[in-house]
Amino acid sequence: MATLPLLHSRIPYFDTLLLISEIKMDSPPLMTSLGLFIIDENQYPPSWNRTPELDIIGGGLSYAVIGARIVSGPKYSKRITGIVDMGLDFPPAIKKEIDSWGTGLVFRSDFSRMTTRGINIYREDGVRDFKYISPKKRILGEDILEVQPLANLRTYHFCCAIDRCESTIDDFLERSSLHGFSKPKFIFEPFPDVCVPQNLDALESMLHKVDVFSPNLHESASFHQLEKSAPSEKLIRGLAEKFHKFQTSDGGVVLRCGELGCYVLSDTVSIMLPAYHIDQEKVVDVTGGGNSFCGAFVTALELSGDWLLSAVLATVASGIVIEKLGMPTLENEFWNNETVKERLTIYIDRNRSLLLKLNVSLIDHW
Repeated sequence: MATLPLLHSRIPYFDTLLLISEIKMDSPPLMTSLGLFIIDENQYPPSWNRTPELDIIGGGLSYAVIGARIVSGPKYSKRITGIVDMGLDFPPAIKKEIDSWGTGLVFRSDFSRMTTRGINIYREDGVRDFKYISPKKRILGEDILEVQPLANLRTYHFCCAIDRCESTIDDFLERSSLHGFSKPKFIFEPFPDVCVPQNLDALESMLHKVDVFSPNLHESASFHQLEKSAPSEKLIRGLAEKFHKFQTSDGGVVLRCGELGCYVLSDTVSIMLPAYHIDQEKVVDVTGGGNSFCGAFVTALELSGDWLLSAVLATVASGIVIEKLGMPTLENEFWNNETVKERLTIYIDRNRSLLLKLNVSLIDHW
């Protein structure tokens, strides 16, 4: 059984020692995210007559991990990893909720700072503005290396700028090569504000390093100044092709299209899949839907090697997440009162003509 090293924090200007419990795994870590852990709050305009909501688990890390956990089931849950930075104001209830997922997340304490917090301010027209209300704590590649050997990790989720994704991948690949381990999988979900034509050359030059490129529809269109075009399957497929031609033969593009579903393009599959929820009234909050999709997709791809099954499971996972504000409810492997297997059956039955070649047996541990 592999034992991961104790983690100590390097905090400038503070002589603070942070001791984290050892993590034990029978197999190599399966997925981690370099996204942030954030505690959110929501504020609404007076006309909505809605009470502010506080202490909501958020951030790219949290949602990517929960998506991966939905796919992993309890069998692989301890292999889902990541770092949660706890400040002096970290609520015990949040720690308890995260512990209930049964993952291999590491908690890193620093009582010299506040936990990273953000606020969602909704306007009368429903548009949401976000801002940080405490300093954010970025997760770096070297942070991951302190928690577990890089070469053992099988998949990485990036939600960041283009240059940061590329430089971190280069570092990971160099260190993996030194240890003689096989290349891990990388899924890249770009920050919305970097999806502009000025950054297209930089993106295209690094896409061969990314196994899965997954912007949403608006972001992918924005790279090519097509965001005002009416979405159609032809347009979506064309956008995916524009990115995929810069990837290697084993890479692929997954465009997340909200209520339209997702488009998957690799050398083995080209398909538009509908969203899990036909009835949008069941969608409570789309925050984190994309992060959870990506975490679920890359985890399923590592476990199955199948792009179609991975997209279906990611669709199911994101459908679970957007049914609630914050994290879904998990109780005895019932996610918001339904199991993954039940939801997968519903989705397959609804789209049977599209999924004739789907091989569910590649992942059947629920």
